[in-house]
Amino acid sequence: METPDLQYGRLIGSNIDIELLISKLASPDCTLQTLKLDIQNYGQLIRPFTLSSYEDASPDVISDVSMNRSFGPFIVNDNSRIQLSRLQNIQSIFKMLERNTKMNRLDLRIEGGNGSWARHASSMLQKNCTLTALTVLGAPGTRFGRETLSHVLSPFCGDATTGKQANNTLTKLQLTVCDSEEVQVLANMLCTNRTIRELLIHSFSKNYFQLGPDDIVYLLSKALEGNNTLRLLDLSGCSAVKGDQNVYDAVLNCLNTRPWLHLNLQNTPLSRIDYRFSIIQQELNRNAEFVKSWNPSLVSSKGARVFLCGPPRAGKTALRRSLVQSNVARHHSKMWKPLLAFNQKGIKGALFREKQDERTRGIEISVVEDGGIVVSIWDLAGQEEFHAFHDYMMPNFADFVNPCSFLFVFDPTRQTNRGEKKHSRKEMKEFEDDLTYWLQFIASNTPTSTTSLPQLLVILTHADRDLDGGLVEWAKHVVDELRERFQNVVRIFTDIYAVNARSSDHVIPVLDFVLKNSRYLLSRTQVFPECVAMRLLLSNRIRGHPNQPIISWSTFSELCNEILPKGMGESSQLDVVERKCKALAAHLHHMGDIIYFQGLEFIVVNPGWFCHNIMGFVINFRGIQHMTDKGFATKEYMQHILKQSLSLAKKNTLSGGWGIHLQPADLMHLMLKLNICYEKDPGNLDAGIFIPAILDANFSATERAAIAEGKRKLYWPIPTSQAPVKAIFVGRRLECNNPFQTFLTPGFFPRLQVVLHNTFYSNGSLSKDYKLDKGLIILNFKGIEVLVESSGDVGYYIDVLVRSSLSHSETLKIIEEDILKTIYKYCASSDGCRGVWLVESILRPQCVKELTLLKHRKDQAVATEALKQELLMVGCNMNHKYTWKEVIEKGANNSDSPIVVLGSGHDLAVELLGEQGTTNFMEWRWSELEEVSFKLNDVKAPHEILDEDEVTAVPSDVFHVTAPLRHTLSGYHEATMENMERGFNLLLQHQEAVGDRIIASFKEDCAKMKMAERELQHELCNKVDALMEFTVQLQQRNIPRLAYCVRKEGMISSGKLVTCFIPGLHSAQLHLMCEHIDGIHDVEGQKGFEVMLESETFHKILPLLDKGLQILSILLKVGAQLTTGLASQVPMLKVGSGILGGAATVIPAQLPTMIGCDDASVSRLVGKEVAEKWLVDTMKQVPDVAETFDLHKVVYTGRCNGQVAWVCGKHKAKGLNDKSLREVQSG
Repeated sequence: METPDLQYGRLIGSNIDIELLISKLASPDCTLQTLKLDIQNYGQLIRPFTLSSYEDASPDVISDVSMNRSFGPFIVNDNSRIQLSRLQNIQSIFKMLERNTKMNRLDLRIEGGNGSWARHASSMLQKNCTLTALTVLGAPGTRFGRETLSHVLSPFCGDATTGKQANNTLTKLQLTVCDSEEVQVLANMLCTNRTIRELLIHSFSKNYFQLGPDDIVYLLSKALEGNNTLRLLDLSGCSAVKGDQNVYDAVLNCLNTRPWLHLNLQNTPLSRIDYRFSIIQQELNRNAEFVKSWNPSLVSSKGARVFLCGPPRAGKTALRRSLVQSNVARHHSKMWKPLLAFNQKGIKGALFREKQDERTRGIEISVVEDGGIVVSIWDLAGQEEFHAFHDYMMPNFADFVNPCSFLFVFDPTRQTNRGEKKHSRKEMKEFEDDLTYWLQFIASNTPTSTTSLPQLLVILTHADRDLDGGLVEWAKHVVDELRERFQNVVRIFTDIYAVNARSSDHVIPVLDFVLKNSRYLLSRTQVFPECVAMRLLLSNRIRGHPNQPIISWSTFSELCNEILPKGMGESSQLDVVERKCKALAAHLHHMGDIIYFQGLEFIVVNPGWFCHNIMGFVINFRGIQHMTDKGFATKEYMQHILKQSLSLAKKNTLSGGWGIHLQPADLMHLMLKLNICYEKDPGNLDAGIFIPAILDANFSATERAAIAEGKRKLYWPIPTSQAPVKAIFVGRRLECNNPFQTFLTPGFFPRLQVVLHNTFYSNGSLSKDYKLDKGLIILNFKGIEVLVESSGDVGYYIDVLVRSSLSHSETLKIIEEDILKTIYKYCASSDGCRGVWLVESILRPQCVKELTLLKHRKDQAVATEALKQELLMVGCNMNHKYTWKEVIEKGANNSDSPIVVLGSGHDLAVELLGEQGTTNFMEWRWSELEEVSFKLNDVKAPHEILDEDEVTAVPSDVFHVTAPLRHTLSGYHEATMENMERGFNLLLQHQEAVGDRIIASFKEDCAKMKMAERELQHELCNKVDALMEFTVQLQQRNIPRLAYCVRKEGMISSGKLVTCFIPGLHSAQLHLMCEHIDGIHDVEGQKGFEVMLESETFHKILPLLDKGLQILSILLKVGAQLTTGLASQVPMLKVGSGILGGAATVIPAQLPTMIGCDDASVSRLVGKEVAEKWLVDTMKQVPDVAETFDLHKVVYTGRCNGQVAWVCGKHKAKGLNDKSLREVQSG
């Protein structure tokens, strides 16, 4: 037997012994640093091993199968791979690596599910002290599983007691992760590991074994808790990084709480949504710049914020003052108490210069300190005119490292008669409406977090007026209801305080609560130490120089020098110092501590001053009659207003100078940077400046009422007489996905008007036809006329109406790129409504053409996804027309007959969707079918399960019965997309001859799709037992087994599918599906059986309902004809994932939060047996299965001879008629 010679990296010879090869690899003379092993698991039925699965596979392969045969020369270097399939050889290689001291990278590629190699790998990794990089990738279709992955990762887990880990050298890990169980194993390692700095995760893009969006959310949140070591998380190419709200929010949450972590999300579905991905890139760049400039270590934060919100004259300002007074008295009782008592008698003291009855303008800020923490109290003006500016002035709620809470302040009393001191309670609805507004405002400005929620405490003021008492009980019912409604976006405390806000003694419990809660929030918050140090410096400076709310950039740089390491201020390092100062200023601006923009030579170090003394004055200024052209004022006049603001600001500060020479123009530039206004024509003093938020002042009360009620008449920019003869009309609506909890805040649309103007101006597309009105944008560009109308101050949608001379496809493309994406991007930005997730709907073309009033077109839109779902339910029929409902308005008098404003109508669905929308729909349909195909491909039917002894005698493709279908689907997919691209535009231009041909082509493609659907439906029937994982008891088919439940309201069924636990739901209607071999389906007109569904029972049968929803979802994906009412409610779940799919503790985004059942592992804990026993026991109570469920037990006599099934009456009658089945007695 020849000895392999590795001295020059060349392996020559025949009949080589593996031991000799290993000895050479272990030799001190071997210079190999990277070892690549392909492990092909023995004793398992696997696909033929091929290196084509790996993109970097080397042609130089050494196989332990060929080591006993003669083979040609091989070069053993960092590009060579060694194939191993014999456990003994695998063990020998790992034993060698235990002693190796030169190799620093190990690359493992695994094929097959046998995990015996992992135990030997684990032992090696615990003893090896030189490997710094490990790659463990599975071939497509290979799932490691919990046990195997646990073995591989155990050396990198810290001990629960000592924190020590067996392997301390590995810094880079590349890993294939397939499902939720493996994510959980990875999370357990990350929580305790202290050495791995780079983690690269691979996930299959088209396979049953693949991650879901919930797994990504879990990975970015729970899995990283406690890990401050990881610096790179690479998820590039991972199909589970979707563009949905949960994943997007989790990414931003992760970037805010772990700014040192770089996320690579390239080539993911999220990266293809450019307007959201660009925001993520901005966050990454900002974090990277700060981490590059400063030490990325973190310390506990010392500053928190509390916002006082509520209606005007509720007592917010009095409460703020009393909290400050109470805090001062607590720490300086002897000196301050006489002054406090003096002030509370209504006499204006020297300390408290503000008038007691002065109403808040903008935002006023006070500070309380206790035990080393600083809590700033932000008093928000309650007057309606300031609502539009709350978004401008408040810090970024989306910053999770900047803890904040809210005190909702409400006066529940009203004066009975003017001039009298008697008071009565307000209506409960007024309290509910005001609290709901602020909860929605908070939720709209705060993206959903998996780690923390904004908090709100209810404060009822003027408790001294309530002679009967019981204020807390009065409010409790409303607060409890809203707590349940907003539970996943805002945490509403159970405590409710009733206080006299003017008494510093009476608000002590509120102060204690605020300080205690702030300490709790700060204990969970980590920030950069440089930010803490600079906050302290700025705070001290403001106290020492209260008359200097603005400082120059040079002054800020001098302050930065105080926290820089010694020697950093030398001239040779000035560039480095400048970069550090800019990074710190940008970060403090992001956190709301200062107002800073590059290009301005000053910084606002006291944002409260700018909010109250400057913007509060501008918004409250009553000289608006000098404005021209509906909101445009001359730049000279705006300078005059700001000059008065500066004069007033100086009066409200202590004596002294500004610290810098500030001009009104400087503040105007700051307003421009904040998107508060824009210059109509930059450089032209007479052109004017525009502040959209104060357009209200230009309207009469009648005009304001007409706009508020949706009665404003719209006009196209070009007169109808000059409009194109063959114009097309299209409309899109962007609306809140969750109007129950969020809205577009009053300040959103005015800012959007500025942003859209600046975007068009920067692109050179802005024409003179760009006009603004309250809640309206009018523009004409690129041959199309556009009207963008907001639904109101507290809006839930924005309508985009278009008249165009271009083709349908060109028009939609321009609108998508230039209008819709700008709105999407701004809404998702830190300056927009980060908690709002906009979804697209299609406006009725007739409403666009006739410019129907806003109030009448309110319900004349169909969600794009809903229209696609409707197409799915009609079998992807491209001739399907969507039906619009008529619009009816009440008569002028109650006795008058209703007036039909707009009759019902129909529009072709594909024309409504447009070319891109229809193309996306067809691509989605093919991908759904492929997903089901992969799932069924990996599920083994009972007759396919073989013993290990039989494996070698079975052809390699026996388990892949749908493999040919996979290729068919791919071919159909490509043909369909080609046809669409070729002819869609002609179809929409109504060129009938060509259009008919294209429709025929679509029909052909849909026919192919139907063939694929039918094949998958048959496959589902064949494998339903394995898919549902029935126990032997239900496999015997003594009872129907495919169950789902609908809610029961009163004595009748509501028809609403039960997809989660619903508090207060005590009973439901059990339904069972027909299991006919030609296709599983729900039974139309089935009565069902009433069952009790309290919390305990629901959790008991959860696995059963879980599987039932999976079946319904798959049926919908493969084109099964479910009844219309049910089909519209079925959640489109990832195949293989039901109610509890995804990573542990994460509930799928499609379903409401499951109260009392927030651990996804509960289905595994409860067990299938308990759920199935419940079904068996329940069916024993059904007096007549045929009568209750219209299901009949039959035995097939044809192709499935002897097989038992429960089928509906229609299938039974058909089968008896064609003699393909016979009925048997149940029981």
